[in-house]
Amino acid sequence: MKHILVASLFLIISCKTVNDESSKDNTELYTQLQNIFNNDSISNVDMLSLTNSYFKKVKNTNRDTLLYRTLLLKTFLHSKEKELDSAIYYSNYFLDKAIEKRDTFYIAKAYLKLGKYNKDEKRLSESFDSYNNSFSFFRSIDSIEAGRALFEMSKIQKKIGDFSGSLETATDALKYSENTDDVKTILGLYQSIATVYREQENYEKAQKYIEKAITLSQSPLGIKKIVRKNLLTCEITQANIHKDQGDYSKATTIFNKLLSDSLVIENKKEKARIQSNLGYTLWLKDKENLKSEKLLQDALKERQKIEDINGLIASNIHLTQYYKGINNEKSLQYAQEALMKSKQVKSLYSIKESLGYIIDLKDNLIYEARLFKEIDNELTKLRRKTQDIYAITRFENDENQKEIQALEVDNVKEKLKKTISIITAIMIGLIGIFFTLFLVRKHKKEKTRVVIRETFQTERRLSKKIHDELANDMSDTLNYVDNHTEIPTTIKTHLVNKLDDIYDRTRDISAEIGGFESKDFAKNLKFLITQHRTKGVKVITNVMTGINWDIVSDHKKINIYRSLQELLVNMKKHSKATEVTVIFKSEENKNFINYMDNGIGVAIDDVPIRGLQNVETRIKNIGGNVTFITSKGNGFKARLYFLN
Repeated sequence: MKHILVASLFLIISCKTVNDESSKDNTELYTQLQNIFNNDSISNVDMLSLTNSYFKKVKNTNRDTLLYRTLLLKTFLHSKEKELDSAIYYSNYFLDKAIEKRDTFYIAKAYLKLGKYNKDEKRLSESFDSYNNSFSFFRSIDSIEAGRALFEMSKIQKKIGDFSGSLETATDALKYSENTDDVKTILGLYQSIATVYREQENYEKAQKYIEKAITLSQSPLGIKKIVRKNLLTCEITQANIHKDQGDYSKATTIFNKLLSDSLVIENKKEKARIQSNLGYTLWLKDKENLKSEKLLQDALKERQKIEDINGLIASNIHLTQYYKGINNEKSLQYAQEALMKSKQVKSLYSIKESLGYIIDLKDNLIYEARLFKEIDNELTKLRRKTQDIYAITRFENDENQKEIQALEVDNVKEKLKKTISIITAIMIGLIGIFFTLFLVRKHKKEKTRVVIRETFQTERRLSKKIHDELANDMSDTLNYVDNHTEIPTTIKTHLVNKLDDIYDRTRDISAEIGGFESKDFAKNLKFLITQHRTKGVKVITNVMTGINWDIVSDHKKINIYRSLQELLVNMKKHSKATEVTVIFKSEENKNFINYMDNGIGVAIDDVPIRGLQNVETRIKNIGGNVTFITSKGNGFKARLYFLN
């Protein structure tokens, strides 16, 4: 899990490049950092130590992107080790560096980090402000990240009881997220909006949004990207909405169904959560139902075992309500326990809720009344502060759009005047340049065709020579050895096996460099891929539909064919894979090929260099690029990209 999280962190910014990372030194430093990311055999503490050493190397250089990536990893590892002060310190350092370089993307990333770590430290106002700043930068460059920042802000507002503000912010977040493929955030927003409407007792809208969430989770994209636990939360919310509406039968049906779910059975935290909700629902339906008390007590005990503090707050509140009126002394004990746990996690809203019950149950209330007033004032201040922060940003968002549109109109007018005066002067020069480029390009294309034709012919000639001469000679030698009785049997058996192996490898080499017809390229490529579908090896591909090969030039087809052949041969010889996937995809004039196998994988430094270099060289020769991803025990992936 650690490796997946770190690898994901690396991939977040892997597509972002800068000009200062083109030298040999930069390449070596980049490789060192990638090796730290990919090292999943060491603990977080050891990885942090390696990252600290690397940080010292790059902190005073001009290698900005390497520094940013290092800080992203460093802050992540500090937070995993519960060193939140360090995580916040280096996130601020990250922010200062990004501001110094005026790098909008990384400024937004730094604020996002600060939002998370301040929230973990229960500094809700600082967290909200940081998320808001992150949104302010992301809204013009990345709608998915902008939506996520707003979602986090809405969760903070809900946490402090500002349900109207939370609803407003979550609704704004949907404007940025709903037309993207970020289904996890969209699902979370639907569920959160449903919860807010439930708190406001608007059950019709609460049901509408929770049904949207469940429908999304069951869609093809939802099934692919949303984990079962996210859907579980939505189903619990749906059951609680039915409970609040007084439809206890529907609520208990959902809770009972969830208790038999394999995920719930394996997850003690979720099981206790559902038991507590079911017990409370049964009690609301029938105050004499003895089963409800057992469910509530069982959930409490389980939460005590696993030290689920937030769960314990909910259980104690449920038991406070259960015993209120029939055993007020016991009810008060549970309310006081809820208060203690709420203080432990610094949850102001839960503290206030617990105090409300204590005030109803206790006689001497000097301390509790004073604390209730303090908490209420603090929550009020927090709500006002968050409202003021986002109100300004919201206004700026609208005003900025107007200003940007006005500036664009003025800029267009000014540029038009300058452009008209320049165009006339450069037209004649451009015509001359275009004509020259046309001749050069024509000559270059003809030269490329000749080289490719000669290469293709050479490959055919080599294939035939290996097959007709070397392989046949090996066959004769095998017969000679086999027919000479004077050679001892033990030696003969060993020799025959060796020669037979060499013969097979010779035939393989001949097949690998043999030619193919570009006219039926898709069929030839499909045959190349599917011939590796042997016993115990599953092969999945969409070669016939993923890319329109009719518009791809022959020299590109040859290089694609040879590159995939190299990857498949490598898989066959080394990977021990049982599943191979080769997926082809086109977007306008861009083509992507994703190769993936579930083999044993290797550290990237241990991959046979010549094979990868051959693939890399071939793809670069057709104006594309290739990325390799592999580590021990995690299979092998290659992403190829080229233009039509």
